[in-house]
Amino acid sequence: MIRNAFVAILPVALVSAPALQVVAMGTLLMTSAAVQSRVWPWRTEAANLADLTMSCFLVVVMLGAAPLLDLGQTETEGTLGVLLCIAVLGPLLVAVCAIAYSVYRRFSPASSYSVFLCHHKGGAGSLARWLKLQLANHSKRQVFLDSDQLEDLDLIFDTVRSQTKNLVVLLTPELLKRMWCAGEIVTAHRNKAAKNTNVTTSKQHCK
Repeated sequence: MIRNAFVAILPVALVSAPALQVVAMGTLLMTSAAVQSRVWPWRTEAANLADLTMSCFLVVVMLGAAPLLDLGQTETEGTLGVLLCIAVLGPLLVAVCAIAYSVYRRFSPASSYSVFLCHHKGGAGSLARWLKLQLANHSKRQVFLDSDQLEDLDLIFDTVRSQTKNLVVLLTPELLKRMWCAGEIVTAHRNKAAKNTNVTTSKQHCK
């Protein structure tokens, strides 16, 4: 509905600039197609494919009709100059912002988690879960437990390095034999981004 509203408004709003109409409409349709291919809003696959196909055909029709526009040379040159500047400077500006943000995150990391529970699942899985529940009941701070953040396991060392304030290590006999646990401890120690807190456990507590 939002896309259709813009499709109706753009020709009216840009009636005095036909060249911009083509560019704006093409941008709108391509953006809509990209979002639709990602969100897949309709209930059936056939409806989504039909809508996506129509958007692509409309873009092709506009590309074919664009040379038929009766435009003055001065207007065309001015419009193309603005569009080329945006096309060249836009990606450059985005790249500079991305680099600046990466540098900022590298040297001034934001701690998303107040506590990171480092544990061996076989030896202290239940204890880690209980500890997280207790921390959640007595504090509003975020606690990282890998069982609840399975999508972040590939970046788990980066999470310890740049997003954790305190690394809580549940010491069990098998802890240091697990590669991930040892890596988390080493990462926190080397980067000094997280404070290490050791919690000694016994077999009775881990059951």
